[in-house]
Amino acid sequence: MISTVQGIIALTTEADLLKEMAAFETAADKRIAPIEKLLAVDIRSTEETTVQNHMTAIDAHRQAAVRIYALAACFLEHAKSPYFGLATKGTEFERSSKHKEIIAPFTGMSVRYEGLVRSIDSRVNLCKVLLRVSGDNTTNTNIN
Repeated sequence: MISTVQGIIALTTEADLLKEMAAFETAADKRIAPIEKLLAVDIRSTEETTVQNHMTAIDAHRQAAVRIYALAACFLEHAKSPYFGLATKGTEFERSSKHKEIIAPFTGMSVRYEGLVRSIDSRVNLCKVLLRVSGDNTTNTNIN
């Protein structure tokens, strides 16, 4: 499986690009399964320690999620390169259609992993809010 930008940009055939994308997606799915499991947990708790532990566990996976998203974005941008689809014989419309056909799965993959990073950030922020609410019995008067 390709796990570097160098490996991605070295791909110059449609078959290799699609094969490596499938391998990447399979490996990424295995890596993010624990993150998705944590994100499915309901964290509404009055126990500060429980919320802190959950926040730490989620945040510990952020760097891996960002790396996966960055590589997915690289796959997407590389799929837009002239190597793929533009060499198709036919009309401009046919070449453009082929190019879009190649790009579509990479767009979906990139959006999915970007959403994962956003979900991690959102959950960490929610935990911070819950911790502030449970640890502070005063009213916030600093409204700007």
